[in-house]
Amino acid sequence: MPPAAAASRASSSTPRPYPGSAPASRRFRGTIEPGPREATIAARHQIRPLAPAAADDDAIVTALTGLVNEVYAESEKGLWADGAVRTTERELAGLVRAGEIAVARLDGRITGCVRVHRLDPATSEFGLLAADPRHRGLGVGRELVRFAERRARAQGAGRMRLELLVPRERPHPSKEFLAAWYGRLGYVVAGKGTMEDSHPHLAPLLATPCDVMIYEKDLRAGTPIDDLAARLREFAADREWEPFHTPKNLAMAVAGEAGELLAEFQWLTPEESAAVMTDPAAGARVRGELADVMTYLVRLADTLGVDLVQAAHAKLDESERRYDPETYRGTARKAPPLP
Repeated sequence: MPPAAAASRASSSTPRPYPGSAPASRRFRGTIEPGPREATIAARHQIRPLAPAAADDDAIVTALTGLVNEVYAESEKGLWADGAVRTTERELAGLVRAGEIAVARLDGRITGCVRVHRLDPATSEFGLLAADPRHRGLGVGRELVRFAERRARAQGAGRMRLELLVPRERPHPSKEFLAAWYGRLGYVVAGKGTMEDSHPHLAPLLATPCDVMIYEKDLRAGTPIDDLAARLREFAADREWEPFHTPKNLAMAVAGEAGELLAEFQWLTPEESAAVMTDPAAGARVRGELADVMTYLVRLADTLGVDLVQAAHAKLDESERRYDPETYRGTARKAPPLP
């Protein structure tokens, strides 16, 4: 999204350095899938909408304005004339008052923000997505997008939209990174416009010709596992259990529930184990233990940013290469690792 105005519009629009920001050379590194440490850190962030009354809190508005302007100054470096900024304190306060801003916090400190608003009854849009550079690459941005999608679904929207400003005549590293990042989150290009058409009052502030790429995601197109992951995520968030859902704890929970599932088959003969579901009581216990294993496994994968279905297909691709049918038909021997 483009900046809201030139710095000359108001003294409050002057970009402010965000406290504790990372060096520019560290920004836009990393991938969308965080590792265990990063996922643990992301789980500790609490994402909540700002109350409209926060628009009158100068400290919050100033911090958010500084964060957004700093992040966009880096991600859109070279695209705007000197003095142009992404937003102003006045504009940001208006969005907070409208109930459109949500923030991520860690130990009470704002670490990121996102704007979510309705475009029409079927479509919502998110923008002003920004994460404190010290926390970028740790899953905060991904969790803010997920929050925006959950909020849009709760409001009845079936489609989410975003705009990405890109230079027309040359590649831009951070824009290429963001395009790939959004693609991994399920967003596809749905159209292209120009600043002159969509934001004519801002077009004169551009330092180079740019297009506005429109990305959309069908919020109704999730797989059953996606739906389960979202429900589990909300279940944990409603009870503020995210600090307990670390990868270590969830992995241990998977192992524990798998042990309880195993106990249902202990001492059964092969024939009895094959017929276990014919006993209503035993079948109910097995069904419950399978559900416990799956819910913890899905929650663990979601916390780690792993697409379970994609990972399973990738593993099956590897197994198909290792275990060719002619060599391993009817045998349980283990194949050597792939070269």
